[in-house]
Amino acid sequence: MMILFQNLKHLTIVASSINKYPPLSFNGLSPTIYFSSTLTVLCINLLHFDDCLLLLDGRLKQLIRFIVEINDIFRSSFIPINRVS
Repeated sequence: MMILFQNLKHLTIVASSINKYPPLSFNGLSPTIYFSSTLTVLCINLLHFDDCLLLLDGRLKQLIRFIVEINDIFRSSFIPINRVS
């Protein structure tokens, strides 16, 4: 196992233009790819709303501030739809 940024507390991955830094997507990645026990501030551009939910599934337990720009919001595949007949 390779460990990078063991003491990372603040991470900002944003740009003023989508052409300079495209939004990230975590959909389809193994849940072990993103994990931090020290990250307290995360500012990030994401591709979809589901990517936001994936980041907030409990792996970033120390997170105090979460600033996110979401490129595309559509019906989430993670939120069940209750249908009344």
